[in-house]
Amino acid sequence: MGGLALGSALSGKFASRIKRPLSAYGWLEIGIAIYAILVPFLFHWVDNLYAVIWQQFHPGFFAFSVWRFALSCLLLLVPTTLMGATLPVLSAALLSSSGHSSSSVTKLYACNLVGAILGTLAAGFVLLPVLGVRTTILVAAAINTIIGITAIVGERKNSSRSRQH
Repeated sequence: MGGLALGSALSGKFASRIKRPLSAYGWLEIGIAIYAILVPFLFHWVDNLYAVIWQQFHPGFFAFSVWRFALSCLLLLVPTTLMGATLPVLSAALLSSSGHSSSSVTKLYACNLVGAILGTLAAGFVLLPVLGVRTTILVAAAINTIIGITAIVGERKNSSRSRQH
């Protein structure tokens, strides 16, 4: 949750200055996808680091739990910050477009919330039991990549159309 708040705060502060917010959103989605693919490797690396910490420092249960919590938070800070940045950047893209109404950001937020709920339900109750962890991660990364590429291509098509007119 801290990463989501950090990403939202940072991108909320700078989103209005981004020249191509839809492309920025696409790159955020691709960054999330790349990190999703790396997560199993990163967690394996952190597991080895836990072993080193345990062997070298012999911390008690509480201290070791604090180490595990801190390392897990650090590991998840990057993707959650990227995730938190997506909605403010996408809102900036919407506000910079020509055909938005005063309730467009509200509708975007509602769609984002519904998508988050449905995605969580689908992942937890369908994808993980049916496909397993690794394949679910790959499916999620593929979806993020497709969304990212679509946003980048959409921004390029939109900007080339506006230059022609």
